[in-house]
Amino acid sequence: MKKEIRGFVSGFLVCLMVMSFTFAGGFAKTIKVMFNSVNITVNDVKVKSDNIVYNGTTYVPLRSISEMLNKEVIWEASINTVKIKDKGTPTSQQNKNTTSRTSPATINQTVTVVNADWYYGKQNYDITLLELVSGDAALKMVKEANQFNDAPKDGKEYVLAKFKIKVNSLEKDTIRINNSMFELFSATGTKYSDFVSVAGLKPAWQTELFQGAEFEGWAYFLVDKGDTPVAVINRSNESAAVWFKLR
Repeated sequence: MKKEIRGFVSGFLVCLMVMSFTFAGGFAKTIKVMFNSVNITVNDVKVKSDNIVYNGTTYVPLRSISEMLNKEVIWEASINTVKIKDKGTPTSQQNKNTTSRTSPATINQTVTVVNADWYYGKQNYDITLLELVSGDAALKMVKEANQFNDAPKDGKEYVLAKFKIKVNSLEKDTIRINNSMFELFSATGTKYSDFVSVAGLKPAWQTELFQGAEFEGWAYFLVDKGDTPVAVINRSNESAAVWFKLR
């Protein structure tokens, strides 16, 4: 059965290339075809979309067959190209780094990270800053989480940031996340080097995830009052570095 499917897909893709070439050539041709004259199945499941037979070759809709084979179909109009990919494979758009220290991501802006970690291997995940809490409200959350958490020193205050992560694909089994994956910089570009530890936040930004998993949690930062800081992950890899605005 698998051999038959592979043969069918190969012939199907060849037919698609011929049709694409004809379309790209910029000319039209009137042809006589047989409409829905054959039944088509994929893994014994009937294809519900229409088909045509022309000169002994059966043509079927690209998206219908691809999705039944667990593939993703992407149309890139700028290059007049249809791409068929394994689900979770990053597209060329996802590889573009759209954030920087001077243009960080803001609340509810999702960024797709494509990173090659030296220990965990290749990673592809979506990360979103969902919520920010600072000042007295943040201190209240910190103290309610654990009464022994330190109060900030004069001139300092907590900023709590809730992030969401969705794991698209991994080379290794899992990805680990925790607060130490962030680096913190002031508005003027100075790195914060204070050691900060906050216990008891629920859910805390600390867990281990398999491919396909999603998670939300609170990360914590200690900043100067009046500052508009930014946090960054993967700073050692410029193409995968993602910056977030924390005010």
